[in-house]
Amino acid sequence: ARLCDGQHVLVEHMHSGEWPEAEQAEEIDDLFGGAGAGWGAIETAAGSSSPAGSAAAAEEGGPLDGSGGVPEHSGKVGLSNLGNTCFMASMLQSLAAVAPLREYFTSGAYERELNAENRDGTQGQLARSYAALMRQMWFGPSSVVSPREFKLVLGRHAPQFLGYSQHDSHELCNFVVDALHEDVNRVRKKPYVENFEASGEPDGTIAKQVLQRHRQREDSRVSDLVQGLFKSQVICPVCEKVSITMDPYKSISLPLGAAGMRVVHATLRRADGSMRRLSLELERSGTIEALLSEAADQVGLPRGRLVACEVFEHKVHKFFTPSHELERLYNGDFIFLYDVGEGVDFCAPSAAGDAP
Repeated sequence: ARLCDGQHVLVEHMHSGEWPEAEQAEEIDDLFGGAGAGWGAIETAAGSSSPAGSAAAAEEGGPLDGSGGVPEHSGKVGLSNLGNTCFMASMLQSLAAVAPLREYFTSGAYERELNAENRDGTQGQLARSYAALMRQMWFGPSSVVSPREFKLVLGRHAPQFLGYSQHDSHELCNFVVDALHEDVNRVRKKPYVENFEASGEPDGTIAKQVLQRHRQREDSRVSDLVQGLFKSQVICPVCEKVSITMDPYKSISLPLGAAGMRVVHATLRRADGSMRRLSLELERSGTIEALLSEAADQVGLPRGRLVACEVFEHKVHKFFTPSHELERLYNGDFIFLYDVGEGVDFCAPSAAGDAP
């Protein structure tokens, strides 16, 4: 049955010889005069464990058989969602886009290097399942592919990914890449290898020595394609000795930059008490100074007459300094701009939570 420990199983029973979904579909069809035809089949395919549901899914091309029309070209497919598994789908699509890695598995070349005896791997099970999924995605007849078999194998060897909860995509990527590497590791028996201690050599020499020793234990087509070295340097404050180390890695987490524009909504309160709503298009990496300058240009006021603050529960929560970063403003914040008039030397408090 391909069940794993920790899985949730839904069991349904028939009512008077009918499955509950089929009864609901008939009721809806009657209610809408037959306009709901096919609805029952779609709903059953999405959530039923009954034979009737499986048959309906096959007839309608529902999610259980992964069909969704012929893809426009090889690889242009979607992965059906198995609960909250969008984190897994995004990771698999990213790995599938690494052409040399994908071709290594879809061509069957990995089978010649399969290391089923490696205790650090999955006995080749994840590699086989991954290869089958890549072949489905790139050479299958459907534009929708279900990664159900891959997820079953994954949960068998990584219980933290069992079930259908949301997980961190980068954490899953690290596990999958490491497991694929171990499944096709060319080293059958890993020897003990001492770390290389650098003593003033150029970076290229250090990197060559580190990789040479690393490959005595970890050597695969996966690591050939997706591996780099982190360099760290430590200088002793007493003797000023420089220590350089390089550590292999297969993936790296990078923050998304704040490039581009954003729209900040603010309310201007003039000195006479009138109000005006403003929409200000600003650089994401900008500051409150840019916001005030843009607002002043829009309403035709001198920049020096405006101050910015956040209002929370009908009270001034805090004033912003001109250097306050726009990245620290949230879309739900209530931003107010006050026209303090001519000749007022207003200085926002330096502490974020202070207000005059």
